[in-house]
Amino acid sequence: MRHATCVSALIAASLPLAACASSDARYPSLSVRAVERMTGTIDASAPPAAPAPMAEGTLGRLGDLEASAKAAHTRFVAQAPGARSAVAAGAGGSPGDKGWGAAQVALADLEAIRSETAIALGDLDLLFAEATLAQTDRAAIDRTRTTILALVGEEDRLIAELRGKFQP
Repeated sequence: MRHATCVSALIAASLPLAACASSDARYPSLSVRAVERMTGTIDASAPPAAPAPMAEGTLGRLGDLEASAKAAHTRFVAQAPGARSAVAAGAGGSPGDKGWGAAQVALADLEAIRSETAIALGDLDLLFAEATLAQTDRAAIDRTRTTILALVGEEDRLIAELRGKFQP
């Protein structure tokens, strides 16, 4: 009995679908029409418009950011030998040892100076975004960013090297 009910329900549900089927003569063809065909060519030889000059004061800001990053990097380089010595003395110790603690403090000092160098990257990213939105020249921003990225990369390598001495 249950099987007969299911079959009856299936037949009843398919009847409205059969009513939708009709001859193809009443509907237009779905093939591409003449109006829809692509004709003509595009002249791609026109050069893109040159970006507008950089906003006034941006070059000065770039110089300030680069000088700030280089000053922080100079401090980093000056503290690196002391940090190397502290890490060499405390690397074999345990977390409660005085030498181990001094090494951690020396590394933290280097990381703090590295953060000062990296702050300039955030400011440069903002300048780059503003220049992009204003459609102005970004080449000077990119050059300054490349310079500061090299400094941060050097600092990152030294910190990773020193941190690696604490790994088992």
